[in-house]
Amino acid sequence: MRLMKLIFFSFFLLAIVPSANALLPLFIFQISDQLTAEERKDDSVFGDGSIPTSWSVAGIYDSNAFKLSFKKFQRFVKFNKRDEIANLIQFPIRRIKNKKNFFKKYDKIFTDEFKNRIADQKLNQLWRNFQGVMIAGGRLWFGQDQATHEIQIIDIYY
Repeated sequence: MRLMKLIFFSFFLLAIVPSANALLPLFIFQISDQLTAEERKDDSVFGDGSIPTSWSVAGIYDSNAFKLSFKKFQRFVKFNKRDEIANLIQFPIRRIKNKKNFFKKYDKIFTDEFKNRIADQKLNQLWRNFQGVMIAGGRLWFGQDQATHEIQIIDIYY
């Protein structure tokens, strides 16, 4: 119900204030700040039949906080929030030395196909092992900051 009211409000705002169109991505960014019951549920078997490693083996001690941060990351990617994505990266990594280098390579890394894979990633199917949490067949690896419980990008393969 809350979501329906927010969507209605956004269309109402767009109808009466044409310049509000520029604010819509910021508004949408705030809609989903909680996990659904399905998203909180942990996986017991992956789609390929393998059994997932525990979250703690991957260095994740608050899986719900990790998943919530991952949802934010998905929105960052969807809206091309390069600065926010760069803030998650623990530089230097593989072939990316710093933010400036990341911005140069952003379009090569975040192709439409890769963005779609990130958007389609189910929160109850996040693959993990002793190296961290992996998505997109190993193209992107995450860890978790133990103080803030925010996700950290610890490696990118492209």
